[in-house]
Amino acid sequence: EYKNVRLDGSKISGQLVVQEWLNGTKQIRPQTLPRLVIKNSEGKEVKEVIMTYVEPYVYSYSIDISDLSDGEYLYEVQGTNPNNISNHQNVIVELKDQTLGNIGNYEVKIIDGKLVLKNENTRMLMIKKDVEENEIINEEDKEQQVNDEINIENIKTKTNITDDLKNNIVTDLEKEE
Repeated sequence: EYKNVRLDGSKISGQLVVQEWLNGTKQIRPQTLPRLVIKNSEGKEVKEVIMTYVEPYVYSYSIDISDLSDGEYLYEVQGTNPNNISNHQNVIVELKDQTLGNIGNYEVKIIDGKLVLKNENTRMLMIKKDVEENEIINEEDKEQQVNDEINIENIKTKTNITDDLKNNIVTDLEKEE
């Protein structure tokens, strides 16, 4: 569980509630400091975060995210007590969706429980690219339309020439009679 997630400059800080159970007994204060890591969407650790004990079960943390790039990141709390043999020592923290703010060109949000950094410049370039691709398609459509109109005009012109020739032939035949 987490509390008070906020963005301050290039740092995200907050508090996590971490409970440890040893041999069926809940520990008021874990014997060892739990570890918080930030993982990218591929599951690779990209940053270890120092946590500080605040009160029973509550730890504070502060993460400098200025060196992270576009992407989605998970918070994982890892138990560090060697006496804890549970298979559930590592837990992904479920974060509540919220907009935290901006760091430079990056928009910082929590979406679907993940920390998400989106570079606004990259997003604008993608939008611009989409618009340009649509314009290219539209230009191709216009070019095809012009070609179609030229073909239609050629057909009309050929038809007119044929009609003119028919009239001339009829006129020439009439003159011969």
